[in-house]
Amino acid sequence: MRALLVIDVQKALVGKVEFSQEKERIKRLIQEFKQKGEPVIFIRHTDTEGPLALGSEGAELDSELEVYADDIIEKHTESAFYDTNLDTILKSCNVKHILITGFNTELCCLFTAIAGYD
Repeated sequence: MRALLVIDVQKALVGKVEFSQEKERIKRLIQEFKQKGEPVIFIRHTDTEGPLALGSEGAELDSELEVYADDIIEKHTESAFYDTNLDTILKSCNVKHILITGFNTELCCLFTAIAGYD
């Protein structure tokens, strides 16, 4: 079983630049997973302050894509595995392969990929 991790598709990040093409690609990928009955898990980064502060509008997931989430996990570091229940969710779904999409590729997507490998 595969799972799709959609990382940091949040208003503060998506709203910085015109990302309609990127969002459309992510949406198509999500729909592919949904059609195959494979889990789609959204990862949301929150901080104590700044544009991704918990409870702020910037920390909210993009409403156009959020409707596809099977699960939403909050993280406070670059890795979606650190101090979250992501590993438990993946194991309960018998997931052996993860695909990662989202924003902050050089940080959160990268660190999550490394932790997923470990």
